[in-house]
Amino acid sequence: MTFWRATTTFLIALSAALFWGCGGPKVDEKKPLAEIHTEAQKMSSREIARVAKAYGKAIDLKRKAVGDLRDRLDDMEPEQLASNGATTLKKDADAVAASIASLRERQALYTELLHTKVDPEKPLPDIEAETAGMDATKIRAIAEAYLQAIYNGRTDVENHQKRLGEMTDEQKQSREARRLTRQIANADATEKALVERLDLYVARLKAKGGDAAGLTVQ
Repeated sequence: MTFWRATTTFLIALSAALFWGCGGPKVDEKKPLAEIHTEAQKMSSREIARVAKAYGKAIDLKRKAVGDLRDRLDDMEPEQLASNGATTLKKDADAVAASIASLRERQALYTELLHTKVDPEKPLPDIEAETAGMDATKIRAIAEAYLQAIYNGRTDVENHQKRLGEMTDEQKQSREARRLTRQIANADATEKALVERLDLYVARLKAKGGDAAGLTVQ
């Protein structure tokens, strides 16, 4: 295979990796980690999982591209390796390897945030699968986050009820009043879902010999 064809193969594969996410989650190897943390707070578990999967696919594409590059470099004759083109090819391979490392770091963060995301709609089988490989300390930290979310939800309901109680009869017919009323009505179902998931984390924690003290909803 000629040097030009090897380079073309590399560029095609690399372009596919760089533009992965068109029509789906966007992959950005330079996205600040702090921004990912903030972004994930507004995402559901399912959305975070989709982004993590997109990063994984981009990594696979780039790994194949750089692997193809290195294979072709290994097949080159000494005089070809001494050429400027081969030197450029080596630099490209190193650049892609660095890109893969950045993508992996961000994929790992999305995966970590997926596991620790407080989500009343998180499928129970997903929790079972995720906690299988977690240690007791990490499971307890997640359980504490669920417990805090439950108490935060109760505080929100109290604030909504107080706000409604301070409204005039006319204000109680407003869009804002209807919004608060809906949120109060939905709060019970949300709390039940969070408690169900908290109980599962606590059960998994106990199964691993962890301390579940203080994780009971009062």
